[in-house]
Amino acid sequence: MQVIYSPNTLDTDFYIEHTKIASGTSMKTEHYHDFYELYFYLGDGMRYFIGNKTFYVKKYDLILIDKFTYHRTSYKEKGFKERLLIYLYDDVINIIGNEILKQKIVNLFKKKKISFYSSFSKYMLDTLMNRVLPKYYNKSNPSISQLQARLVMLDLLLEIAEMDENGQLIEDNSITTPQENRVSDIVSYINSNYSKQITLDELSKIFFINKYYLCHIFKEVTGMSITDFINRKRLAESKKLLKYTDYNITEISQMVGFNSVSRFISLFREKFEETPKSFRESK
Repeated sequence: MQVIYSPNTLDTDFYIEHTKIASGTSMKTEHYHDFYELYFYLGDGMRYFIGNKTFYVKKYDLILIDKFTYHRTSYKEKGFKERLLIYLYDDVINIIGNEILKQKIVNLFKKKKISFYSSFSKYMLDTLMNRVLPKYYNKSNPSISQLQARLVMLDLLLEIAEMDENGQLIEDNSITTPQENRVSDIVSYINSNYSKQITLDELSKIFFINKYYLCHIFKEVTGMSITDFINRKRLAESKKLLKYTDYNITEISQMVGFNSVSRFISLFREKFEETPKSFRESK
């Protein structure tokens, strides 16, 4: 089973799902989006590529994905896969009136991966399964129950933020092979220079690596070609500019590194099934 939600398919400011995937199913999914994601893992070990680093994820680990951050799951073919997935838009966090508390929640998503001591892991699982999920899917009075689900989720995040302040979270470092280290450096370079013209030959020279081998390891680690990765990064950044600035579409196209505005519009439509203009008007 594979479920991917993108900004143009997620039609609510809050979403939660619980999914089990049978052993023998290999899954690799990758994407960007303009909302926050929490991924509470309940299965056997897997790997998660976030930003430019790879993390090993075990049962009860919590993955936190910031907005517009590239991420890719990679499950082993053997082993049980189960997770709770939560999506949050800014509108949900803005329910909290206090700016300091809101920022504490937003800061959690910079951590990428955290683990808890066993008592809190069980408490979090119980809260999500027996409070948030039932309220979210309650059809008898959806307006009230949907709000209750959001409030319980925010309360849980504030508890995690308080644990962070008290030094009660376990933060694991990323794990990398030599190939992943090299790809991490390349991804960091692309993320800092996407607005410029980047070529395979240029990357090969900068990082002292054969360009054919570079293509191979980059695809192996990130799940996509270098060209696709650069284009997706540019498209993700263009969404920020379309949503939060008044620059026109031609200016945005140039700012994120596209030589041609028609090429930008074509790729945007292909990826998000709408034009930059319609995306901006819908926000």
